[in-house]
Amino acid sequence: EPASRPHVLSRRRQWLFRLMAVGLSLAVAVLLVEVALRLLQQQDADGNLSLFGRPVGVIHPPVSRIRQTLQRYTTSSDSRMIYNPQTGWSARPGQCFHEGRYCYNSAGIRSAPREYPQTPPPDTLRIALFGDSFTHGDDVAWPATWAAQLEQTLREQGVSAEVINFGISASGMDQALLYWQSLGIHYQPDVVLLGFQSENVARNVNLLRGLYAAGSGIPFSKPRFILQADGILQAVNVPAAPPEQIPDILTAPRDWPLIGHEWFYQPPATCPLEKWSRLWQLCTGPSAVSDSRWSGRELFDPAGEPVQVTLAILAEFKRSTAAAGAGFAVVRLPRQEELARIMAEKPTFADALWTQVRQRHATVDPSPALVEAARMHGLRKLYLPHFSETAGAAIARSLATSTDILP
Repeated sequence: EPASRPHVLSRRRQWLFRLMAVGLSLAVAVLLVEVALRLLQQQDADGNLSLFGRPVGVIHPPVSRIRQTLQRYTTSSDSRMIYNPQTGWSARPGQCFHEGRYCYNSAGIRSAPREYPQTPPPDTLRIALFGDSFTHGDDVAWPATWAAQLEQTLREQGVSAEVINFGISASGMDQALLYWQSLGIHYQPDVVLLGFQSENVARNVNLLRGLYAAGSGIPFSKPRFILQADGILQAVNVPAAPPEQIPDILTAPRDWPLIGHEWFYQPPATCPLEKWSRLWQLCTGPSAVSDSRWSGRELFDPAGEPVQVTLAILAEFKRSTAAAGAGFAVVRLPRQEELARIMAEKPTFADALWTQVRQRHATVDPSPALVEAARMHGLRKLYLPHFSETAGAAIARSLATSTDILP
């Protein structure tokens, strides 16, 4: 038995040496992979890493891109969107952009171009539209927008109608409400239509565009409403932070006094390895300060802040328009992926919210007309990715036959 002890120790040493060899081999392999990743990966000015065009690791806010946009914004007059302290941003008045596709009158209202007197013409049904890019009519010229086609369709039906499009690209319902209160109300419309695009539920709880849509490069912040304990809406970031402050805010968001009201500021949980290991970053996948709040289930939770704030905004819109003597209706504007699910008779995250909206407000849902057009022409013919002229015609027909917009 004593003679067997050296043999046991020898076997233990062999296993120890083998484990050390395996560990050393793994360490060398990891080191080689780390070196290879550092050679293959690209890093932008904000510290964002990518491998073959795909993001890796923590995605930082696009501070450098926003600085470049700000440089162009402050040194030229060719930017379509400008800073608006009341709403965050709005269209540059009195100019046309994109080879005449988008034109705005002296008040910054999208039009043919055309000026609108604040006092409506006699015996004319004045309809005011509010909403985001799907209302504004991104991707198409003025005659192809559903605003222009609605006016034309009503006139063909013998209705003396005038449709004014207050839609603003990339905006939320909160900005639409503020735009109505600061500008639209002065035009004394008979009917106000609010475009309901479900993504706006997320925008309604966003302050910093750079956190919400890092790729857009929009150098602005926006106001938002918070719902107080008594159910009253309170606007924050009014006036909106000036554009020149946005890069510094995004560089150190925790230092911004209003960051607690930014739904999309949720720093991802990080591991110490993430600071130096490119392999760790590759294996864990990309993560951004906004990733954890983009869940459809969380955004459309009936008891959650986004839905509750959205419903409160709609209620205030209805109250404010009624006080001004105007009718109010909400128009559902499905995006392409949403309409595809409707065509397939599959539920969408926004269904429960839309049901609540229908219970509380006059509504128009052009989805059946859009589905019919999609089956006739193909779904892709309806989106560019915003509404095409064909989609605009379907929406206009739905609205022109709705008793909710004709007094």
